[in-house]
Amino acid sequence: MNSADWIEAGNYPTPIVAAVAKAKLEGHGINAALFDAELANSWVYTNALGGVRLMVAPGDLEAARDVLSADESLSDADAANAVSEAEDIFGADPDSWCPDCHSKEVDVRREAPRGWLRRYLNPGPALHCRACGNSWRG
Repeated sequence: MNSADWIEAGNYPTPIVAAVAKAKLEGHGINAALFDAELANSWVYTNALGGVRLMVAPGDLEAARDVLSADESLSDADAANAVSEAEDIFGADPDSWCPDCHSKEVDVRREAPRGWLRRYLNPGPALHCRACGNSWRG
């Protein structure tokens, strides 16, 4: 397709955000291209160019806008459900599971460091997994 045959479906501040939008469109079977993504490697250039342009064929413009607007309208209930599912899997506290075996059987060992230098350089409480025996600092 010639560059004159494309129509702008969206405009994004960074190439990464534009690439995510392009992937959404391509996932729905809409052919898309990014214009000015190579030049937008700095916020100065991005502002001068007006952002990274997401381009589609003229016949796909309405479908592309529908896909892009539908993905942005995540309801609050869906977001709350996603958070509660993640908390069920990993626990509310990210330090509550072992990084090696992902067990939730973690003990916190709060030993008091002796000496002013050790107190100053203490990286945090020691954590110990009862399932695999792994120990780490949190």
